Amino acid sequence: MWFKRVLAGTVLALAAATVPAVAQGPGSVEIGALGRYSFFDKYDSNLDRAFGGSGLLGVYFHKLVVLEAGAAYSPTETIRPTPSDVTHLPLFGRLVLNVPVAERLGILVGGGYQRTQYLVTGADPSADNGVQGLLGFQAWLSGGLALRAQGIADFVPSPKNLSPVAAADANYTHWAAELGLTYTFGKAPRDTDRDGVADGRDRCANTPMGVRVDAAGCPVDTDRDGVADHVDRCPNTAAGARVDATGCPTDADGDKVFDGLDRCPNTPAGATVDANGCPTDADQDGVFDGLDRCPNTAAGATVDANGCPVDTDKDGVIDLNDRCPSTPAGARVDTNGCPTDSDKDGVFDGLDRCPNTEAGRQVDANGCPILFEADKPTLVLQGVTFATGSAVLSDNSQTVLDIVAESLKGNPDVRVEVGGHTDATGSRALNTRLSQARAESVRTYLLSQGVPATQLTARGYGPDNPVATNATAAGRARNRRVELKKIN
Repeated sequence: MWFKRVLAGTVLALAAATVPAVAQGPGSVEIGALGRYSFFDKYDSNLDRAFGGSGLLGVYFHKLVVLEAGAAYSPTETIRPTPSDVTHLPLFGRLVLNVPVAERLGILVGGGYQRTQYLVTGADPSADNGVQGLLGFQAWLSGGLALRAQGIADFVPSPKNLSPVAAADANYTHWAAELGLTYTFGKAPRDTDRDGVADGRDRCANTPMGVRVDAAGCPVDTDRDGVADHVDRCPNTAAGARVDATGCPTDADGDKVFDGLDRCPNTPAGATVDANGCPTDADQDGVFDGLDRCPNTAAGATVDANGCPVDTDKDGVIDLNDRCPSTPAGARVDTNGCPTDSDKDGVFDGLDRCPNTEAGRQVDANGCPILFEADKPTLVLQGVTFATGSAVLSDNSQTVLDIVAESLKGNPDVRVEVGGHTDATGSRALNTRLSQARAESVRTYLLSQGVPATQLTARGYGPDNPVATNATAAGRARNRRVELKKIN
């Protein structure tokens, strides 16, 4: 409970502190009075815990170091074997380091010599020598007045004042908590920003608290980039590099070579650069590495904006190697870039829709056999024959129909009617059914060879459209025929 009360009082005192800390310096004198609560070692005659007080006198011989002397007083009593009144009087001399950690707050760390005296009712006084350690804080309230709180540890080796149950070579340690006020007289030369450099010599009078400064009182800039260390997020910037407000090097063109060191400061984004920040061009084609999508272009080749060799006719052979630089689009070429014509029909491979045309056959612009002559939309399929009274194609018919199928597939916009015709022998009804069956038979074969159904219709005309007399065998043979008629 006592600790909570001490802590609460400390927090309230800090909250009330509204003025800067005193600038103590060499020659300043500090006096103080503090309340004390002591915890005694069990081997020290079984002394009971006790409230008391302490006083101190200190002299600063450095702005952060004070030599202190003083005494404490704690009235207590032994617990056993027989209660006796005891006055505990420790005397001390110590060095204390007072390190500022905030505008009005300093941490105290110290140590030194202590001599513990005991005044016991009905007995002779006794004393022990030892060492003392201190840890605490000091909060400045107003002017030289400060709140001070600290913990004390007194270590006594081989004491004389041992309890009856202690071993002969026992040591003991006393502990104490102290809280009180101090006052410091005689200020050091005025140092408004508390950086250790007097205002008269301080060229940077408003340095933030805790910032390391040079002899002139200005914040240190280790890497000499113009940004002080305490705000420099990149404290090891290379000499000569330009930096931003946070002390980090800038790189305007994003090539990872800092501005100020970059000899080519406007490198295009994505280009590979050397140690000087200048773009490289390994294949010497005028397009920088990193932007060059074809980084190994042969010397002398003309390239596009991406660094890739130009292929004007888009045949897959670059202009540098193309002996036929004006090949039509879509034509297949050899290694020299010249079009090939496998079936020698005058239409280049890749453009030839009928690439296997037999030698010597006349072809159209698509490389397919010509079926219809100009102004003649009807073609008699010579060689397409059937057994007498049958719609079954003869084997020889397939050769002719294969040519027809190839031409129609190569010209998908052409629509045709397959017309079946007979002579006048027999009844008209029978001949009409036979001609329809023969026309359907031809259409079916063409479909089997890949001709789309949308290109083909079939119709049987029977004997109605003779091309010769039915009075002779030769005339009847001419009338038995299959025709293709272009209908679009």
